[in-house]
Amino acid sequence: MRKLFYPSIIIVIIFFSCTNNNVPNDIIPQNKMKLVLWDYVKADAYCSGFVKKDSTQNDTLVNVQLQQAIFRHYKISREEFYKSYQFYKSHPVLMTAILDSISASQRKGIKLFEFK
Repeated sequence: MRKLFYPSIIIVIIFFSCTNNNVPNDIIPQNKMKLVLWDYVKADAYCSGFVKKDSTQNDTLVNVQLQQAIFRHYKISREEFYKSYQFYKSHPVLMTAILDSISASQRKGIKLFEFK
């Protein structure tokens, strides 16, 4: 019995040490990041799909303005967003959860936030 006990304890310790997915305090929480990221993606798609085709507008400037409006709405800075985005990119389990949540909300027809 002891021969199985010690190896199983070691396996459990290794498993939990490799799956540290805690979000630090200086990172945007997952629920908020989901909303911010979805609005960010929509703004980027708008600029790529519509503004870029309009020769009277500077798509880069419009994109930056939309990003600033999104960050103001969620009361975060550009730096906080990109730091959080890098964190989630380096933690694929957490990023997958965010993206799956966005996808599920869209399949159900739930508006995460109507950006105006």
